Amino acid sequence: MIRLYQSLTNAGTTHSPSPQLGTRQAAPMNHCKTPWTAQRPAGGFSLLELVTVFAGITILAALGIPNVINYLNYVRVKEAKATLNLAAAECLQLARNAPSGTPITSLTPTSSLQQVR
Repeated sequence: MIRLYQSLTNAGTTHSPSPQLGTRQAAPMNHCKTPWTAQRPAGGFSLLELVTVFAGITILAALGIPNVINYLNYVRVKEAKATLNLAAAECLQLARNAPSGTPITSLTPTSSLQQVR
């Protein structure tokens, strides 16, 4: 036991006691391996980091894509309403400015109804 203690305390020195028959040489104190995170190369990401980021992006996309589709439909309806309101206003303007006795069916709007057709 004393030899083991002496060999452990002298492991870092340049001279160590010579092993004798029947005794084991103790391993030096710095025999522990470094953690696996210190062994990987300096550049790059681990697989766990990549999977975590991919899962986060997938969750955000799953929440965001339906909202974007709903918003695009809302914008299309708003644009159609605006175009129809413009065409109706132009038709009313033509009807008001037409000489009396002119049938409304003979009036042709110029620009806004061309967009609707």
